[in-house]
Amino acid sequence: MVSLGVPYLVFSILYVILQHSSSSSVHDLYDWDSLVMLWWQPIGYLWFLYVLFFIFCLVYVMDGFKVPYLYQLVIYMALFVIAQLTPLPPVFSRTFTWCITFYIGFLYKKYSQLSKRWITCLSVIILIVSLTIQYLNVVNWYETNNLTFVTFFSKIASIFIFFTIFRMLQDKIIGNYFTKYGPISLTIYVIHAPAASIFRVLLLKIGVSNIVIQIILGVIVVWYGCIFVDYLSNKFKPLDFIFYPNRYFKIGKLS
Repeated sequence: MVSLGVPYLVFSILYVILQHSSSSSVHDLYDWDSLVMLWWQPIGYLWFLYVLFFIFCLVYVMDGFKVPYLYQLVIYMALFVIAQLTPLPPVFSRTFTWCITFYIGFLYKKYSQLSKRWITCLSVIILIVSLTIQYLNVVNWYETNNLTFVTFFSKIASIFIFFTIFRMLQDKIIGNYFTKYGPISLTIYVIHAPAASIFRVLLLKIGVSNIVIQIILGVIVVWYGCIFVDYLSNKFKPLDFIFYPNRYFKIGKLS
């Protein structure tokens, strides 16, 4: 769990520093006091690490009690419903909300039967219908940082679709390329947001205001920038500790 805790803490501090050092207006500006409440209320995009930590804890406990997979699936579905209907503290609300998606992904990886063509085709239909309903009836339907009754079916369907796509790309050039960088996905995740913000500010300062150009250049530069930072982490121990702290808490390294 320390592998999530250290980057969560470091990049929360970095995120707030970058917000307050920016000369332009910042969406959802976090006060310095928010750093004191990191244990209770995550900052910005780092909510993902916060929730993932507690999901790991919950699933670990369930597995420790040897709760069957099907029972766990029912329990996580019930917790999702409870989180939608009942006001809960952030840690419980977000963990209960997202645990079902994590566990469905786990089951898909474990059971190859879930990759059958009819399941994928059904998922495509569900995704199209769900997105259409969202587009016609929901304001800001494209928001992806929350899971609700309205967005539930499109989110679940997308899990099956994109896992299937990934399996189809295995042992192919594209699949091998992204599989290669899978082990550093956490590093890429924590770096991408501040890196993208800094790069966009630089583009604006040199007069590049076209949003399409910003997106294209941003994706390319930030992607390879994240890979380069991970490369540097293998050369400098302080960086390595931030991204891979579990390496330093093994027996014989830290006691």
